[in-house]
Amino acid sequence: MTTNSTPAAARKTDAEVAALKANWKADPCWDIEDTEGFEAHYDELLAFRKAYEAECERRFTAQMEDLAKRERITVEEARALHLAERGVERATGEAVRCLRHLFNNAGLSYPDLDADLGDFVAKVVDAAVASATVERIRAGAAK
Repeated sequence: MTTNSTPAAARKTDAEVAALKANWKADPCWDIEDTEGFEAHYDELLAFRKAYEAECERRFTAQMEDLAKRERITVEEARALHLAERGVERATGEAVRCLRHLFNNAGLSYPDLDADLGDFVAKVVDAAVASATVERIRAGAAK
């Protein structure tokens, strides 16, 4: 679909297109160029998405190169480290939400509940990491 195939009457105002772009950038989970009602802006929105994605990739690559230098690891290792850290953050957040749900369903709630749950989950994660480290050391010593 291109802008040439859509009647001029279907075009949105510059303000509407700018608002769509801002909303999309806040949560870019769809192909913005396929947004219903904005068919007349397909080419513009496709170019916008591709440019934004390229800029995000450039920024991410620069961040990974910086992390690699700071940690004295390769860029590939930095990417793996970054993904692992994000995974821990997501899993920790999900664990806190699950525990909060259980506490709330049991009628247990107080002002510092989230902070206490976060501390508890962090301690469980630390214990898991320590356990994995011990196993890795034992496996290395057994060779």
